Amino acid sequence: MSLMEVRPMEQGDKRRKALQEILLNKKREVVQQIENLMVAQEDTPSGILDTGDQSLKNHETDVDLTLLEMNNRLLKEIEEALIKLPENRYGICEECGAEISAGRLKAMPFAKYCVACKERQELFEKIEKTRTEA
Repeated sequence: MSLMEVRPMEQGDKRRKALQEILLNKKREVVQQIENLMVAQEDTPSGILDTGDQSLKNHETDVDLTLLEMNNRLLKEIEEALIKLPENRYGICEECGAEISAGRLKAMPFAKYCVACKERQELFEKIEKTRTEA
């Protein structure tokens, strides 16, 4: 095996390890947020509340449940990315097959699309939303 054949493999391994570390750090962060939200729900005082306090409690519960749902969805996306990693499918745009930039993956480790494809997707969604509203 020549040096030329080894080097890309080493670079791929380094990239994969760096991406895995980013994903695992993000997963730990999200799991911690989920645990904090669960503890906050358990620590919510119960009893007889006046209308204003009950309204505030209901609003806080709604916000916490929305955050919990978002974090659970995010955790699922991170776990899917971790499954793709050893298969060399992580970091590859699901639309065009191009490699997703390291900067995008660092900012959004669970990204499924490169910037260009994501922007195109959002543009199509915006056009479709405008059509349905008209």
